[in-house]
Amino acid sequence: MYFWRVRLESVVLDEVGLGELLPRLSFIEDKGKCGVYFRGVPANLKKPLPAGDAELIVSCLGRRVSEGVGEELRRKVAGLEERVSRLEGLLGVRDLPLSLNRECVEFMLISVGRMLGFCVYTADSSKRCNNVRLGDLANMSRVGLIKFAGSTVLDSLSRIDVVWYDPESKCFYAFEVVARGEEMRGALERLTDIRILKVKPYVVSFEDRRSEFEKALGCLGVRGSCKFLSVDDVVRMYIFTRLCRHSTESL
Repeated sequence: MYFWRVRLESVVLDEVGLGELLPRLSFIEDKGKCGVYFRGVPANLKKPLPAGDAELIVSCLGRRVSEGVGEELRRKVAGLEERVSRLEGLLGVRDLPLSLNRECVEFMLISVGRMLGFCVYTADSSKRCNNVRLGDLANMSRVGLIKFAGSTVLDSLSRIDVVWYDPESKCFYAFEVVARGEEMRGALERLTDIRILKVKPYVVSFEDRRSEFEKALGCLGVRGSCKFLSVDDVVRMYIFTRLCRHSTESL
């Protein structure tokens, strides 16, 4: 048998005042001479510490440590929130929707189109993102679609989620948003219905659905006629467009 000596270092997590615990510790029988019970190693006159007393001491230490950690965490979170707020102010994106659902993706597409100076249409003007009605952001109605696209494809074009129209190039940009759980093929079919126009069609969805988009595109035999935009692409486009506009507003 071999004996190994190992140096142990104590780690002090916290301290608990004896006055708080003394009335509740059963191993200290003589409360007036409590110091006697803490002498020597092990303490308590070398007798085992009652399990209830040990649990009481550990629980009090744990509460103090948790309270200290919680307060430190609150300070760090407050500091982080302040830094994020400053960054949002610098970028001019305080209204960036945190919920990337269908409505808020369409909100960003409409906002970018307006900031770029396009005529912007939305199929469902009643939708809301962050309590903002999408119809209040769009500046083109079905009347505008008829004016720029004619009546031949009006029904098909008016069903597209978001449409931009550039009066200078006379080009349409059509965006179909495919949320989680929604069918990809239906969005592509709606976009192919407007191919007689001068149009750049896009399906907007989450990155993990890109392969599904490619497969559906191949099945319809229209590969290359439509592009995929991820939701992250739209978020970046929104942020950078806002940043550009924000930085030039004072000129």
